Amino acid sequence: MPRFLKTFLGLLAIFVIVCAARADAAPSEKRLALVVGNASYKAKPLTTAVNDAALIAQTLRAAGFDVMGARDLDEELLRQTFRDFVDAVRSAGPGAVAAVYFAGYGLQLEGENYLLPIDADISDASDVPLRAV
Repeated sequence: MPRFLKTFLGLLAIFVIVCAARADAAPSEKRLALVVGNASYKAKPLTTAVNDAALIAQTLRAAGFDVMGARDLDEELLRQTFRDFVDAVRSAGPGAVAAVYFAGYGLQLEGENYLLPIDADISDASDVPLRAV
């Protein structure tokens, strides 16, 4: 694993632990997290995405988050998973804390960020808003 990624994950773990310390102070606060690990891309699979996502999910659970976890999502499932998560956050109320972690391919086009499902078939820039999330 690259050094910068280890450093980032370490800092994230410290942040989550600090947030967990506050969990006792605000027991009514609803904490929700969505953690996705996409690794099985057709063109170029990723070797650590699923393991990275599992580590983050474990850390968030330890910090009191209710974690929705998923891996290797195609376009339809990725969109549905995000819809389900947004619905859960809305249902939790205005005081809810939400976190999203995505391990997989992403890209930026014209100032917009996109997450790629494992079955993304993008051959032209015009495909990005249609095939990515």
